[in-house]
Amino acid sequence: MFTTKSAQFHKIDGSLRAAAVDPDMILKAVVKVTEPGYVPPGVTVRSQIDETLLTGEATASTLPVLDSDPKIVSVSLSRPLRIID
Repeated sequence: MFTTKSAQFHKIDGSLRAAAVDPDMILKAVVKVTEPGYVPPGVTVRSQIDETLLTGEATASTLPVLDSDPKIVSVSLSRPLRIID
């Protein structure tokens, strides 16, 4: 397990529900980068929205690496939608 804190990351938006997270947990995110066509290490592209914006998947253990990557502007983690009956 690996522990996250809300103030731990500066470029990552979205909270993980548990304080202790499985490092191998797959997270979906929207990633904005500074360099056209750049794909951060550890990110699997799902869709390229434009030259500097993509959706992708990465493991929770890559969050510190993504947060410190100078070519990344922001990472917005997806949040599960509530089901409305």
